[in-house]
Amino acid sequence: MKRFSIRILTQIFIGFIVLNSCSAQTDNTLVLVASTPIGKELQTALGVTSTDEYDFMNWVLNLNQNNQQFTLDLNYGESMPNTTGFINGGKKAQIAGTYIANIGQIGNLSGKIYELKDNKTGNKFAFLQIDEHIFHLLSAKRTLMVGNSGYSYTLNNNNLNTTDSTSPSLTMAKLADHNKAIQISFAGRTPCEEIATDNKLTVSEGCFKIKWSIVLNRDPQTLKPSTFTMRRINRGPDTLIGNWQVLKGITAQPKALVYQLKSTNTKETYNLLMGDDNVLFVLDQHFRLYPGNKLHSYTLNVKE
Repeated sequence: MKRFSIRILTQIFIGFIVLNSCSAQTDNTLVLVASTPIGKELQTALGVTSTDEYDFMNWVLNLNQNNQQFTLDLNYGESMPNTTGFINGGKKAQIAGTYIANIGQIGNLSGKIYELKDNKTGNKFAFLQIDEHIFHLLSAKRTLMVGNSGYSYTLNNNNLNTTDSTSPSLTMAKLADHNKAIQISFAGRTPCEEIATDNKLTVSEGCFKIKWSIVLNRDPQTLKPSTFTMRRINRGPDTLIGNWQVLKGITAQPKALVYQLKSTNTKETYNLLMGDDNVLFVLDQHFRLYPGNKLHSYTLNVKE
C-alpha cells in the first residue's frame, strides 16, 4: 500500500512538472508597448487613417515566439490636454500577421532585426532590438526613425523586470563623416521616476515625465566636443551648463559611442548612447539602457 502511494505520488509529481513545462513553452510571448508619433510613413505601413490634428499612437505589440505570429493593438488620435489619453477616446485598430527575426546591420548598428508583415494588406514594418529592454522602429530606408520633442519611435519590453538584465548588449555607432555641424540639438520626454532617483532630482509629486532639450556645441575648427546647455522641465524649468565628451570602450560593445555630459553648475552627469546622428538613448550611471514604459521612452531625437 505504501509502495503504491509513493508510485502514484511520483506520477502526479512528474505530471505536474510536465504540465508546467508545457505551459512555460506555450506562454512565450514578447510584449512591447510604446507611444509613438503618427508620422506619414508609419501611418502608411500600418494602414491607419490620420489627420493633421492627430498627435500620437499607443502600441501594444504581442510577438508569439513559438509560431512567429503577432498581433498589434493601436489607439491613436488627437491628444486630450492635461491627460495621457485622446479626445473622444481616439481611434482603434488591430493588425495581425507574421514576423521573422534575424541578426543584421543597420548603418553603424548591429543587432536582431524584426520584420513584420500584415496578413490582410501585406504591408510591412520593421524594428531593431537595441538590447533586452528596448527596440526601435526602422524607416523604409533602414535607418532609425526620428521622433519629435514629445514622442520617440522606441518600443519597450513590457515583460522584463529591470533586474533581469545586468549587462545589456549595447550596439555600436560612429559619428558620420559628413556631420560637420558645430551645434546639434536633441529633445524628448522621458519617464521620470528612475532617472530622478538615480540623479537625486527633486521632482513634483506623481511625476511621470520629464521634458528635455539639449544643445551640444563643438569647436568650430576641430569639431571636437566643447560645451552644452540642457533645459529640463518638471516642476519648473531649470538649466544645466557644462562640458561634454565622447567615450569609447566603456560598454559591453567596445565600439559603442557614449556622449557624456558633465554639468558645472549642478554637478550632474548624464550618459547618452549614440544610435546615429539623429537618435540618442539615455543610459544610467552604470552605462545600462533605461527601460521605458507605455507612455514614454528614454530616447532623445534630433531637432531640425
